[in-house]
Amino acid sequence: MNNSPVHMQGATRDMPPPYSSPSGPAEFSQLQQPLPYGNPPQSIQQSSSQSSVVVVQQPPQIYQQMTTPPSDYLGWSICGCLCCLWPIGICAIVASMNARSAVDRGDLEDAKTNSNVALGINITNTVIGIIFFVVIVVVVLS
Repeated sequence: MNNSPVHMQGATRDMPPPYSSPSGPAEFSQLQQPLPYGNPPQSIQQSSSQSSVVVVQQPPQIYQQMTTPPSDYLGWSICGCLCCLWPIGICAIVASMNARSAVDRGDLEDAKTNSNVALGINITNTVIGIIFFVVIVVVVLS
């Protein structure tokens, strides 16, 4: 192959040198050795005149207490809205959704507060609904 420059529309580019094959059996046997698994071998150079110490410090481990988020009582709120008094049920749904969004934000204190509000509204709605149901049944049957 010729190493003369190649002319390409006003530009000159040198050709790379031709590839050479191994010259002897020693070089060929080095090419045929299998590569080791894992990390490739590294050359380590030690010098007696210089020594260096590398200290690697692990980052501090942060332990976070895993707490279960408070219940939002959304199912009870929807059931109370459909089966009992719907205006009180809507208030319970709003409190339940506020509790759920507080959990999503990671604000567990606000989530617990809204969860307790939703629970109180649901209990109130259920009790009033049962009282209304009993009163309606007594009036209808009498």
